[in-house]
Amino acid sequence: MRRALLALALVASLLAACGIPTSDQASVVAKKDIPLRLLSPKVPPSSTSSTLPSSGTVQPIYFIDDAKQLVEVPRTVAAPTDLELVLNALLRGPSATQTALGLSTALPPNLRIRSTTAVNDVIIIRLNKAFTSISGDDQILAVGQLVLTATRQPGVTKISFVVAGAVVPVPIDSGASTTAPVTAGDYSTLLAH
Repeated sequence: MRRALLALALVASLLAACGIPTSDQASVVAKKDIPLRLLSPKVPPSSTSSTLPSSGTVQPIYFIDDAKQLVEVPRTVAAPTDLELVLNALLRGPSATQTALGLSTALPPNLRIRSTTAVNDVIIIRLNKAFTSISGDDQILAVGQLVLTATRQPGVTKISFVVAGAVVPVPIDSGASTTAPVTAGDYSTLLAH
């Protein structure tokens, strides 16, 4: 019996020495007792803007991969979500992590959405003049990014682009250029498989 009591006392003293808390209340730890790595953690820099919403809805937007194809990427957009918010999320470009993974954008950093308006079954996207500065292979990729992102929104199927009050011609994946409303189908060959 005496051995059992000694063993029990030994186990109790070992448990007490192992740092198992004996109080159910929080206690203050002196700064000198906190490991340095916890006082000054190395957090990788972020390319996300401080204006990104901390909560909202996840929306699909399209960036360009290393093979110059369009890929869908989820982006959190403030709720309630509308087309302009989603397009502005696209205009912010890929995050640092997404860029490190090889994603890019053909949309110039000074491109701005002036407004989006529904006219019958067509969405008119009014843009600043930076839209007309996109050229070469970037032009079809940029338009594809905008069209594929916009048409993923409920009820959006046809898009026309307006700059300075005039409808502007845009390229489609067949190589032609059109001022007619475009659809996601006009850019389907640009999608990564």
